Amino acid sequence: MTDPFDPLHRRLHDVSPFRAPVGFIFNAYADNNPTTLKDPLGLTTLSVCVKAVIGFGVGAGGGTCINFGYDRKKGFSTSLTGTAGGGGFAGIGGATGLSLGMSNAPTVFDLTGGSVSLGAGGGAIYVGGANAYTSTNPQIKGGEIFGGFGLLLGTGITSPFAIEGFVNTTSTIFGFGTQAGLVGPTP
Repeated sequence: MTDPFDPLHRRLHDVSPFRAPVGFIFNAYADNNPTTLKDPLGLTTLSVCVKAVIGFGVGAGGGTCINFGYDRKKGFSTSLTGTAGGGGFAGIGGATGLSLGMSNAPTVFDLTGGSVSLGAGGGAIYVGGANAYTSTNPQIKGGEIFGGFGLLLGTGITSPFAIEGFVNTTSTIFGFGTQAGLVGPTP
């Protein structure tokens, strides 16, 4: 058997019994650095949201989310949050609908504060899209998919597509955690 450590690349070779595909990164959940970045037991925080966005060169958006999380030490947590943001919007249009989001935050209370998101979407009546975000806490990252109704004209009439880059803020409207108890609004 060969040595599983590759000194040239300073990492372990794949020694898994199922032989992962070439290029598969086992530690992507922690930016390939699981010893220093947050790993919430491989679990995620899930969010179901109602959101809206509108823009023409600049854009704005916001919404409300129901969030669910689990941490081994703190237990289950649930919250209702509100998010608002704005920034650049390459395209013309707007949409409203539902989104499903995931993050690596260990509890829903770690979802509050600032974040920067980059997303794209398209559609003439039925609009779909996705975004990724990084919190002001650089260890917390996430993304969401979106589906709804609206009109995105993009950069031309034949291109119903838009790209957005927003700075956001999220506050807890109310929340409940096993050890945290009931939590009121946060600034």
